[in-house]
Amino acid sequence: MHFVSYKIRVGSDFAKIQFPPICPHCNLGIAPEIIHTSELTERNNFGVLFLCPSCKQFIFYTYYYEHSSRFGYFKGYYPKDEISLDIPKEIEKFSPRFIKIFTQSLKAYHHNYDEIVGVGLRKSIEFLVKDYLIHIKHKDETKISNMNLGSVFKEINDPKLSPLITAIAWIGNDETHYIRKHEEKTVEDMLNFINALIYAICFELSLNHASSFIASSIAK
Repeated sequence: MHFVSYKIRVGSDFAKIQFPPICPHCNLGIAPEIIHTSELTERNNFGVLFLCPSCKQFIFYTYYYEHSSRFGYFKGYYPKDEISLDIPKEIEKFSPRFIKIFTQSLKAYHHNYDEIVGVGLRKSIEFLVKDYLIHIKHKDETKISNMNLGSVFKEINDPKLSPLITAIAWIGNDETHYIRKHEEKTVEDMLNFINALIYAICFELSLNHASSFIASSIAK
């Protein structure tokens, strides 16, 4: 997992700490502002209060300070399990399982379970794309449900969606396979592509709704 690095004062020393660059409140990529650093406890623990520049909410991360390396090792964060998803309701209506899997994957991300995050995200996108084809494109449910991920993606003919889905699939495959083919791409890139895909689908739904509204009004 990629981290944003900071050098801060802890007691009389300086420590290097790392912060996952995705806000647990709004799930946007950020370089948060440090508001306050606590004193070092007897057990060499300390906390850092951050402010997300996007949603303006606070995030509190706890660290363990190792004196020999002057490094603050990430321990946990608060809010502990509250993941706020800024995902349009249209997506939840036709793909509730995507929302569930995506939320669990983000929890894993914020708890630094970096070896399983990509696997969960890849699974979530399979549900989103299959539900999109079945419920929005009205493809055969039995056929789509039994397809593997690679075959499902070939059913998408939209030039706006295909590059996003392909990029997500490639990174997702790297997260599940022994050898990575795209070393320069990370889970953060995968999350950005998923967010773009969500809003591309919502744009299509709004466009369809507007077209239907106009057509029905003209027919009256």
